[in-house]
Amino acid sequence: MTYRPDPSIADVKARADILTVLEELGAKVAPEGGWDEEVRVFCPFCVDLNSKKPAGRANSLRGLYFCFACGTGGDVIKLVMIGKGLDFTAALHWLDAKFPGQAEDPWSTT
Repeated sequence: MTYRPDPSIADVKARADILTVLEELGAKVAPEGGWDEEVRVFCPFCVDLNSKKPAGRANSLRGLYFCFACGTGGDVIKLVMIGKGLDFTAALHWLDAKFPGQAEDPWSTT
């Protein structure tokens, strides 16, 4: 077994797109969208999928999700933990593999 050091939490969160993660977990983005960075989503964790109006909201700038029907919410790591049944470290590695690379350093001068 090869040892893989834990990736930086902030780096993984910066690279992981919350909408892509939600779609991977079975959520459907509402056709009408939402407001600027906030998008309406049919929740993959509750019976919202049978509803005509999406109860979930995803904020792509903040990387957060919340469903007003079932109360499930959190960042990308928490969503993977719930949706895939993984612990924190496994969810972090899953996201690291799904979104490879390094996030851009906003303080870099090069």
